[in-house]
Amino acid sequence: MDFDAWLVSYISDDQPFEYFIYRRSKKRAEYLFTTRPELTGRKLSKMIGFDYSARDGLRIQAYLSLPPQTPLLGPAQLHGDRLELARQGMLPKKPQRLIVLIHGGPKLRDFFGFAAINAWLTSRGYAVLQVNFRGSVGFGKNLTNAGNGEWGRKMHQDLLDGIDFLVHNGIADKRQIAIMGGSYGGYATLVGMTGFYKDMTTMLGRRYLKSRSPLYFANRVKHPLMIVHGANDPRVKQAESDQFVAALMKNHIPVTYIVFPDEGHGPRKPHNTLAMAGFIEEFLHKCLHGDVEPFHLGNLQTFIPLSIL
Repeated sequence: MDFDAWLVSYISDDQPFEYFIYRRSKKRAEYLFTTRPELTGRKLSKMIGFDYSARDGLRIQAYLSLPPQTPLLGPAQLHGDRLELARQGMLPKKPQRLIVLIHGGPKLRDFFGFAAINAWLTSRGYAVLQVNFRGSVGFGKNLTNAGNGEWGRKMHQDLLDGIDFLVHNGIADKRQIAIMGGSYGGYATLVGMTGFYKDMTTMLGRRYLKSRSPLYFANRVKHPLMIVHGANDPRVKQAESDQFVAALMKNHIPVTYIVFPDEGHGPRKPHNTLAMAGFIEEFLHKCLHGDVEPFHLGNLQTFIPLSIL
């Protein structure tokens, strides 16, 4: 084995991944394919990495993606932190509609590079914030371990501090913010919707766990909510969503609840992912008035057995 042939991936934030075969003997790379050829050459959003201080002083890393062709402020007549943000291309001329996209795990992380979900959301006119909050991996043990015991508390405050950073700097419109995510990101979404993180009480045992569960604060939901679940999810059982939706209905709080009977921990089948994207896009349009492409289940060739409440 001479290791002459290498498989090389080229990663960019505003273009799909590209793959090459590099032959050391020839010192030449041969193009193989791109993961999303239909997007090649299109104007897609850039991803900008930045960091900010959480309220307790911990430095948090995050990514911002702005809609393509967003008019930006130049560095002229700016100073201090805003000057540096302008140099990074982070300062739009007017505050943007914002979607806070929360990664799962929670001991995972968001990465720099092309992401189809970012390209989709920014193409509809939304800025996207992704936060590597405490408990995330890839930034040292101190940051990861800082999330221990902080579900629904400091881990969520890191998200709020990131939003405040964008609002304070005129990047995000505080009146037009949505929060979404899957797995732990779904939990964090419910934390944000119920607002129970504001009750900083110390409890023990079952009372402690109860204090971290959005279920017991469902009556506090004040804003539109959509829940999407796979009926065969082995990690987050459908019963968890069922009981939260039941708690909302008990309190006469409207909710959009979509169950995919043939999916597990997040939709994977192409017709289901398209359906989910259509539902989410329409939901966000109703809430934040971003762009929307007309969507009907009948547009899809494959029959989709759905339960929609």
